[in-house]
Amino acid sequence: MKLIHIEELFKELPSFQTHRLILRKIKLSDLDDIFEFSSDAEVAHHKTWEVNKSKEETLNNFVRVVVEGYENGLSADWAIFHKESNKVIGTCSFVSWSNEHQKAEIGLRMSYV
Repeated sequence: MKLIHIEELFKELPSFQTHRLILRKIKLSDLDDIFEFSSDAEVAHHKTWEVNKSKEETLNNFVRVVVEGYENGLSADWAIFHKESNKVIGTCSFVSWSNEHQKAEIGLRMSYV
């Protein structure tokens, strides 16, 4: 059986949809929504990153890195888009994975809706 490396799957990251949410690739145009919850101390409280103090910080340290990473399979981040509010209310991603053991861990950050 051929081992598929998860990074190959990241290059064509799929979208998912429920009746309330769409999980899709992050776009540069999502910056305002992502900054809104990334600058919230309650959201950042249990995370490994600090509260974002500016949109530039969110853009340069997260959004741009993720968007550029899609091309080479280094980004596995989805925007969690809430259909009713027409906003990105969070993100989720593979935060660690093992090709050898074929397992992965998913992390998320979300605003309080």
